[in-house]
Amino acid sequence: MATTKRKLVGGSTYPPLKKKATPPPEPVHISVTPLATVAPRPAPSQSSKVMRFLVGYGSQNEVPLWPLMGLLLPLCLYTSSASLLFLRSSKGLSLRARIPFFQVREVNNAQERSAALKSQLAEAFPTKRDLSFLNDLEDTKAPAVETATGSSQIPTSVVRESDLVGGDDNQASPSGCSLLDNTHYWISSKRIVTPNGIISGAVEIKDGKFTSIVKEEQWRGITKQDQIVDFGEAVVMPGLVDVHAHLDDPGRDEWEGFPSGTRAAAAGGITTLIDMPLNSEPSTVSVETLNLKRKRLFYIEIILTSVNVYSSQQIKAAKNRIFVDVGFWGGLVPENAFNATALENFLRAGVLGLKSFMCPSGIDDFPMTNISHIKEGLSMLAKFKRPLLVHAEVQEELVENLVENNDGDPRLYSTYLKTRPPSMEQAAITDLLTVIEDTRVGGPLEGAHLHVVHLSDAGTSLDLLKKAKARGDSLSVETCPHYLSFSAEEIPDGDTRFKCAPPIRDAENKEKLWEALKVDDVDMLSSDHSPSIPSLKLLEQGNFLKAWGGISSLQYVLSATWTSGREYGVTFEQIVSWWSERPAKLAGQHLKGAIAVGNYADIVAWEPETEFHLDDNHPSYAKHPSISAYMGRKLSGKVLATFVRGNLVYREGQHAAAACGTTILAQ
Repeated sequence: MATTKRKLVGGSTYPPLKKKATPPPEPVHISVTPLATVAPRPAPSQSSKVMRFLVGYGSQNEVPLWPLMGLLLPLCLYTSSASLLFLRSSKGLSLRARIPFFQVREVNNAQERSAALKSQLAEAFPTKRDLSFLNDLEDTKAPAVETATGSSQIPTSVVRESDLVGGDDNQASPSGCSLLDNTHYWISSKRIVTPNGIISGAVEIKDGKFTSIVKEEQWRGITKQDQIVDFGEAVVMPGLVDVHAHLDDPGRDEWEGFPSGTRAAAAGGITTLIDMPLNSEPSTVSVETLNLKRKRLFYIEIILTSVNVYSSQQIKAAKNRIFVDVGFWGGLVPENAFNATALENFLRAGVLGLKSFMCPSGIDDFPMTNISHIKEGLSMLAKFKRPLLVHAEVQEELVENLVENNDGDPRLYSTYLKTRPPSMEQAAITDLLTVIEDTRVGGPLEGAHLHVVHLSDAGTSLDLLKKAKARGDSLSVETCPHYLSFSAEEIPDGDTRFKCAPPIRDAENKEKLWEALKVDDVDMLSSDHSPSIPSLKLLEQGNFLKAWGGISSLQYVLSATWTSGREYGVTFEQIVSWWSERPAKLAGQHLKGAIAVGNYADIVAWEPETEFHLDDNHPSYAKHPSISAYMGRKLSGKVLATFVRGNLVYREGQHAAAACGTTILAQ
């Protein structure tokens, strides 16, 4: 059967990604991942051995809990000391199973532990159900045999959600969520960026929020009995809020995925990510696909234990797969644009806003929209007061002919640049201006807001947007560090790591973008982190027309912004505005984006003066660091620590043992 070609985001032709066919219902396939280490516990009795691990869905289809119960119920009948625990919380229904574990022996070799676990599990599940998850155990990550505390019998009662939450001020951080011991402490620094300027002083953090901010002269008079984290001369500012990232989960987590993507984010000072609805499979365009994505944030937890019982904190341990907070944009596509009920239900399910493409996206289940679809989307968004994010490029016939005829050397970046001229952005923005005028105060679409993502053209496109803002349209604009760090003239032949859409333009355009950003004609920055597997970048061929487009950058955006921005006199306050305050407002996160009393304690501490080479020896946490256009560069601005809701999730090469990020849903 002939393979049809289609347009990619990069404006080129490329054989379509193999679509994963939806299989008929099968036994649940589950994968096993070790549970993170919890805080030290008192020595137990010799008989209380426990092995712990997490079980998560491996299927991309929405799978009910009942098939998994088919695995667990026979075992519960097999022994009277096992129990099932059902917990209903804001994250939905979850299932816990406590299962006696027989003949556990403590071994030091990871391979032996893995083999022992596989053998014991095979005995413990006397059914013919699918146990292929045993093959997914990685010997290098085999769960350790640990000790449980106490000697009481396992209860059969349901655990309350309140039992799973920490309490006292100085209580240890639950389940390894933080590299700090306490949930009540102070952070001090000579350079703390607040809404009222940069101060030398300290901030108090209690139960995940800022409770006080004091200047140095006040700080000296306070009795400091609590834990203090002193960052000296390092800059302490709000964590970054990245409103444009593709984490590719579910379905293409071999490209990135929530665990590696949020690890990279934490290492880069990003405390909140808003995940784009495409490049995952399926795309997030409905309530059902949103729920599927939400499931990927958590594991179903199975605890293998003796008759001893875990404390409620230990039960909660490490159920997440995200190290920072994660929210979701939903997709506006032709299929749902004219279905008011579907769109309303989608927004009520918690997406923070909608995203659409005005050109082919390169993803089969995320087709492009026209101005009629966009107007319908804005009409529904006006009721919810949420934004519509738009990829503003319109495909031109001349460009299509250029691509189809393979005009020019595909290894030259200049050849690719011709396929995405500024006129594509200009045409799209011209169309958008015909509808966004209705978003003004008193207009029929008042309450809706339009946000142009990754603006590249600092010429006519930017001029059109400036005029729309001046007349009162509800409009904002973002650009990305790669448009501010690189220019077309410096991109080597065949180096497809630099391919993105819209494309990186010439040095003069880069200068104009910086000018526009500094005077607020461009409102904010985002990463547009868009990775893939290395083979899709066609690095050996160096074919810009056929390579997959997208810049992988999540961990490096703060450093990249500062490295380029110093030449333009950029201040710390401006970085906070571009990377924290305004993105938080766009995403409706009013308790984020600023170090202010009552806000969530989301913080990045970093050293602007420290330089580092981004090479193979630099610790990088994205799944495929080699495809990043920033590799090989010298950057300034080393991230020392990242705090998410008061939890120290990253500190100089070390992540917290447990991933405890929060799922953000619109109310």
